[in-house]
Amino acid sequence: MSTELVLLSFLQCRSCCDDEFTRELISLDSDVKAASLQFPQGLLDGDLQTDGNQYSRLGYRSNVPVEDTEADICITIARRLAVMGDEIDSKIHQDVINNVVQILLDEDLSPEDKDLRFCAVIDNLAVSVPAGIELEKAKLLLAMILARKVSHCVPGLLRRVFWSTVDFINRHLPSSINHLARQDNV
Repeated sequence: MSTELVLLSFLQCRSCCDDEFTRELISLDSDVKAASLQFPQGLLDGDLQTDGNQYSRLGYRSNVPVEDTEADICITIARRLAVMGDEIDSKIHQDVINNVVQILLDEDLSPEDKDLRFCAVIDNLAVSVPAGIELEKAKLLLAMILARKVSHCVPGLLRRVFWSTVDFINRHLPSSINHLARQDNV
């Protein structure tokens, strides 16, 4: 399941009347969809790996882009997360958004330091998430909401916050998207 497609769909769920954000999102959409047509270097479906297993990736077949079913699942997951996130969204104050913007813009911070600071922001916000939402799902939601709020606030940071969020999810919540895809409800 593609973290990129889920996050992109999540960002597209809530309209923003800012023209710059809309242009950035359309451009990012084109780039993400074009990248989904490419295969991991050297591995195609059916290729043997060194452990003797065949490589396969959900939604990918030789010379075929992401299957409609995977894209549909990503959109469904994103829409459900967006609805769940509406309740949490209002609890994230502008000073938190400004903090994340500063983290992203600070050229003196290493990628690892930026990741640590972003994790700290997510952890601090996670305590305010309503009861009944699993911690992993809450952190996923918070990361996606922060990406949306930062990109609405500073549209020029959309690509940076998008890829930082994808990296965060893939590094710290690697199975969260696939787990949601397997669940009957988000």
